[in-house]
Amino acid sequence: MRKVQYFLKKIIRQWAALFLLPSTTFAYSSSDDTLTTVLTNAVDYAQSGPARALCVLAIAGAGYLWIGKGAMPKSYAIAIMCGAGFIFGAGFIGSKVLGLI
Repeated sequence: MRKVQYFLKKIIRQWAALFLLPSTTFAYSSSDDTLTTVLTNAVDYAQSGPARALCVLAIAGAGYLWIGKGAMPKSYAIAIMCGAGFIFGAGFIGSKVLGLI
């Protein structure tokens, strides 16, 4: 049993010495990483011409159903309008308020 313990301690010391040696490392930083590209493309797509037309139709439809017919709850109509504001305000929020762009 003592020989096994001695052998294990010897191996642990050798590996510990190996792990304590300095090694070269670097931090990867790039403005063109995948997440940034995906988010930028998503914002560009959400703020494109066809998306704006669909958003205008959705807001007009929600307003008509809420005010004109009374068939939509007020909370749904407000959620649609706030969601559209956040989607189309994402570029402004990112550039002016957060200073990201």
